[in-house]
Amino acid sequence: MANAELVDAGCFITQMNELLLIDPLYINCTMTNYCNSYISGKEKLLPRERLNGIYFKNAKPGLWSSFAIRENNQACLKKTSNQETETDAENRNNNNSYNNVRNEMVLSFICFNNTEYMHEYLTVEKVDKLKWEKVKPNESHLRVGQADQYNSTVNIEYKNEKTGIFHHNKNELLPLENYFTNVLTIESGQVGLFCMESIKHSADLLFQKHEMNNISNKEELDNLFNQNMNDLYPWFEKICNLTLSSSVAVVDFIDMPIGCVCLSSSDCVVNYLCEVVRDEVTDEVWAIRVNFLSPLK
Repeated sequence: MANAELVDAGCFITQMNELLLIDPLYINCTMTNYCNSYISGKEKLLPRERLNGIYFKNAKPGLWSSFAIRENNQACLKKTSNQETETDAENRNNNNSYNNVRNEMVLSFICFNNTEYMHEYLTVEKVDKLKWEKVKPNESHLRVGQADQYNSTVNIEYKNEKTGIFHHNKNELLPLENYFTNVLTIESGQVGLFCMESIKHSADLLFQKHEMNNISNKEELDNLFNQNMNDLYPWFEKICNLTLSSSVAVVDFIDMPIGCVCLSSSDCVVNYLCEVVRDEVTDEVWAIRVNFLSPLK
């Protein structure tokens, strides 16, 4: 990685210790089906499947810095002046053009809690020397109602695992870690690390906006999903524009999920495990990394 560089996107703040690593494309499903307090205790509306994403219930709260490690392959792919096309000439000075982006490959996405590691002194070499450990997939088999009843957003291997969820108290949803596979699926070409409290807050606002507080059946839940899709589309479009121009960026739009988002190096649907660094005393997660060169096989 001789040409690798560390791209600093800035910081975001989480006041709680819950973070979610997930494709932004799945935020609507997360809000509607997994962070929806209005379906608590309603057996037919509870999720029948786990969603692909990695939930951290013990992340260190505070200021988090986000980075991408990016490799510039311009030396290998540089065109000669004779090969330059008319389109290339037009886009030569356009930072958002494909001509400039295509020679850069994002190798990994990294986030650190600033109380443990000052981002001003961070280097690629220092990142590699940390005590990284992989987060294992959530393979426990849980059950709710009929195990063969579930909804799938995308039907691929490892995608939204077909399991039920057994709950001891029918008046509330299970702890959120039970609803996620701990396998990261990237479908939209980008991945985000979001504060769970901001996702829950955004979900409540959307439900109140559509007056769905008394939701009682699956059809209403599906309608809510479709309405949320329309509300979240501008937010998702902004995220796409951010990552196209800078590879990694902080996301902080009013009344929407807060965190950071990073462009991946894949142009197809890929599954990953993530790595973390934990506090040796409290076991809190204070660093998170996704290596795009090591997909899950």
